[in-house]
Amino acid sequence: MTRHAMMKPFDAPGHAALPRVNGELIFSAPWEATVFTLAVALSDAGRFYWREFHQQLIAEIRQWESQPQHAEEWDYYQRWLAALEHVLCRRGLLTQSELHDRTVALAAHDHHH
Repeated sequence: MTRHAMMKPFDAPGHAALPRVNGELIFSAPWEATVFTLAVALSDAGRFYWREFHQQLIAEIRQWESQPQHAEEWDYYQRWLAALEHVLCRRGLLTQSELHDRTVALAAHDHHH
């Protein structure tokens, strides 16, 4: 599958669309570009199917949309990250324990800076 074909489903209108300005992807923080690139690279390496990731992203967006008061503000790349985490855990590439440990370590690092 070509990169263009791979990204086409992300160009549909609505919350599932990749954030763009004048056709260019936009990232409001470095971590967003990192998690985007990580998902693409892992799919390219055959660690999961792009369609699997896309379906999980849609599920994450629907879950956010179904929250009556939206517990958190809309953030496309938070949904992207959640989808990636779910796919990686489902594929056995990441455990819930590892994910928790990394989250705690990053929170502690951010707290000290």
